[in-house]
Amino acid sequence: MLQQLWAARCSWDEPIPVELLEMWRYYHRQLPEIENVSIPRWTQSGHHSLHQELHGFSDASTKAYAAVVYLRVIAVDGTITVTLLAAKSKVAPIKTMTVPRLELSAALLLARLLHFICTSLDLDAKTTPIHCRTDSRITLAWLSRAPAYWKTFVANRVAEIKTLLPNAIWHHVSTNKNPADCVSRGISPEELASNTLWWSGPSWLAKPEEHWPTSDQHLPPVTALEERSRHAVVHTTTA
Repeated sequence: MLQQLWAARCSWDEPIPVELLEMWRYYHRQLPEIENVSIPRWTQSGHHSLHQELHGFSDASTKAYAAVVYLRVIAVDGTITVTLLAAKSKVAPIKTMTVPRLELSAALLLARLLHFICTSLDLDAKTTPIHCRTDSRITLAWLSRAPAYWKTFVANRVAEIKTLLPNAIWHHVSTNKNPADCVSRGISPEELASNTLWWSGPSWLAKPEEHWPTSDQHLPPVTALEERSRHAVVHTTTA
């Protein structure tokens, strides 16, 4: 909203455009609904835990990009619990950026968030099972290659992601099962309070791994990706 006000070039003493005024009024009406949102502090992790792993999701739109992380705990008795652990979002830059680049920025945001969580919880990012999911096949294609294969923007971000999460497994997830989509497209407090996808992740996360959907890793051909680095090779001969 602040970005749109800035783009509209409104002076401090000028009436704002009608559409932005209506947006503000809706936002103002929704604020009291935040009181209905509560976040449990216990992650179900403790001495009864047999296994725990981190699951992260990232998503982007032309308005914002986001990352959300869940802790999946398997108890000694086989009970599986999934808890929302942390989330982070950023407003998309005013300078126009392609959606694939925004999706990669979201993946980097997720990598940084997961690294922060591992540090805070004293988890080893190299040994803790970490699963990352995005609905961007282009992002997955970029991550499937070494950083040097890509142009600077992509190369730098791919390099940092791989450094922060050297052993993370990246999967494709459908948009309607991606909880980070709630943030990238925006959601009201009223909708948020009852959104099970946001609070618990996709329902299959609470099931044994054999019941997870098969990750469709069909990636776009490398030749179709605009961020491919081009190297010139010159052959010289000497007499």
